[in-house]
Amino acid sequence: MSVFECRYFSYAKDPEHPEQNQDAFQVRESDGFAVIADGVTSAIFSAAWAKLLTQTILENPPNPEDQDAFMRWLLPLRRQWYESVDTTNLAWYQKPKLASGAFTTLLWCWLEPCPTPEPGDPEFTLVEVLAPKKRCFLLRGWAIGDSCLFHVRENKPATGAFDGTDLMKIFPLEKSEDFEESPNVLGSVDLGKDPYLKFQKIERIVQEGDWIVLATDAFSQWTLRSYEAGMNPDWEGFRNLSDEAFYSEIDQMRSAGEIRYDDTTLAILKIGVSAERADSASDSVPEPVSSPRLAPRPVPPKPKPQPQPAPSQPPQPQPSRPQPAPRPVPPRPVPQPQPETRSEPSQGFHYSIRRPGDPAPDAPQEPVRDTAQDARADQWIEATGQLGNRLSENVRQWKEKGSEMAENVGDQISDGMLRLGDKTHAMVESATPKVKEMMGKFFGMFRREKSEDVPQEEPEERRKPQFRKPDPNRRRFYHPPEDDTKK
Repeated sequence: MSVFECRYFSYAKDPEHPEQNQDAFQVRESDGFAVIADGVTSAIFSAAWAKLLTQTILENPPNPEDQDAFMRWLLPLRRQWYESVDTTNLAWYQKPKLASGAFTTLLWCWLEPCPTPEPGDPEFTLVEVLAPKKRCFLLRGWAIGDSCLFHVRENKPATGAFDGTDLMKIFPLEKSEDFEESPNVLGSVDLGKDPYLKFQKIERIVQEGDWIVLATDAFSQWTLRSYEAGMNPDWEGFRNLSDEAFYSEIDQMRSAGEIRYDDTTLAILKIGVSAERADSASDSVPEPVSSPRLAPRPVPPKPKPQPQPAPSQPPQPQPSRPQPAPRPVPPRPVPQPQPETRSEPSQGFHYSIRRPGDPAPDAPQEPVRDTAQDARADQWIEATGQLGNRLSENVRQWKEKGSEMAENVGDQISDGMLRLGDKTHAMVESATPKVKEMMGKFFGMFRREKSEDVPQEEPEERRKPQFRKPDPNRRRFYHPPEDDTKK
């Protein structure tokens, strides 16, 4: 016999990409254990971190009250997360996020059957209201972040909190405005903030027939707003929905502005189901699926190659072609040694010089210098020097004239700026009284003299966020307040 019967849904923020859903949920109905997590989308690999934590908590739950033991439990999980993620194909803007790691909220709870507590028992302090002739269960849980647990009981008596509704307890947040603040999260990398992690604990007595609802922040905020407006969500109606109907319902709520565009996960636990219904219920949690209209098209299988029929007659051997005879290779001529020759580097017009021992028959003569060419070169060098001297003298004269002109222009500009400054100062001094008078008249039109005879207006209070009423087409998912029913 199971402790509770579970029905859960998970819908991605982007219906076109259900694989980007950052939420995770795990449940074990046999011993009444459930855990839910909401990965932070702005971080990297948060979905893998949320899934790893939920799976591990289901098998080996930690004790956050013991800080040292919790750190020993968390350290190997962080190492496992880092080794499991694929960082080879990260974009340039994703690589800096890897240093800070992934983040997720976390909420887990478990229920144990217990005897009905009597006054004086330690468990009696955990009782809020007891219904007669119903089995009792001890609910314990831990949470960090804004994923919430709702304890719901039909026909709940007045207890002072959410009277007129069926809500008994909400954990860990208490007001819908609290969802606007940044939640505490659990990171996959030690950033030096582990000593400041604050887990919240819940312990209370629940009974057979109660509902335990677990939801991530988007659906939790919508649920709490409904209760604050006096509307009871129809959990039985939600539990009987198909996945496609739930997706359609969330789409309508998003379009109407009743719920934020975020990954939405909802788990509905019915406590103390009968043995017959528990047997018919599935023991495993179904994986969240996307809408059928968004499901990928199946790829048709490739046709298998058909075997070719064997030939009726065996292949006949082909006659071999005659190989051509190899061509004779003529012998290579043996090179004869040549006498060594040397040459002098060229210097102007010259002839080769014969040296003793050279076998060359022709006898080169020594180079003959051209005296006419040397005379022309000396004249060209002298003319070039004279031209350089003239250019140097011209440059010196141009430099002196440029310095003199620059000094004259600088003096003129300085005198002009001084005269302009004097005129501008005089204009400002003469215009200051007029400008002050004009500004005083202008602002005097908007100045309101305070008087005791004139009542002062009270400052307008800050508007609270308006809750949009549910769509009448979805009325079947709400129980109206009792006053509306009587009318």
